[in-house]
Amino acid sequence: MREDLGRYYDAVARMDGEFQSVLDVLDRRGLAQNSLVLFMGDNGAAIPHGKGTLYDPGLNVPCLARWPGRIRPGVSQALASGEDVTPTLLEAAGLPVPKEMSGQSLFPVLAGRKESVREHVFSARLTHGSRPFKEGTTTHTFDLSRMVRSQRHKLIYNCTPQMKYSPVDSYGERSWLEMTDEHYWGRLSPAMNRTYFGTRPVLELYDLDADPAELSNLAGRPELASVERRLLEALQEKMILDWDFLPLPLAE
Repeated sequence: MREDLGRYYDAVARMDGEFQSVLDVLDRRGLAQNSLVLFMGDNGAAIPHGKGTLYDPGLNVPCLARWPGRIRPGVSQALASGEDVTPTLLEAAGLPVPKEMSGQSLFPVLAGRKESVREHVFSARLTHGSRPFKEGTTTHTFDLSRMVRSQRHKLIYNCTPQMKYSPVDSYGERSWLEMTDEHYWGRLSPAMNRTYFGTRPVLELYDLDADPAELSNLAGRPELASVERRLLEALQEKMILDWDFLPLPLAE
């Protein structure tokens, strides 16, 4: 895993240099002061629990914005979604945001006028690629699941929990092959076995403050019933608004 992560960090370092070259062009041409530059990743690293999953290492992507004199420097903890990019750019350009758009403008956060603009973010898993997988259909190629996240809690709704887990784009990496061997010989920790080699539950609920690795499923706990219900209601509303084809998670 250290070797795989080392290659990933090396790629990030190269990307940093290439991105700086874009900023240098704006500076040389005198355009930096009047340019909003927004950089956002599309997914996390291709590692287990990362790309192709609804866990934070797969969903929590870099989001950097620069507009000298218009954006407050610093780091924000506000929740943000990819669907917020277009409304943000429209507001920054002084244009109206169509009411049909599901995203919310992050410009008030960037400008320092608000701490946050949304209570939840959402994500989904569908299909990935089109190549047949030698071990049959796995989560590497097909997985129907949905996610809702607040600042502290996350709920994942698995509609195909029977699918065998296989990490997207890293099923051939040594880290996953060694993890599979450890599972075969019974040397993998119980938490890892449940996460990667067992049948997934339909609902997963995580306290991200207490369990940032998302290994302890709290779904069904009586003391978190109200939290689980609020997240399910938010997810169901989003699925209805998006004309989602999956069965709704709440019966009433």
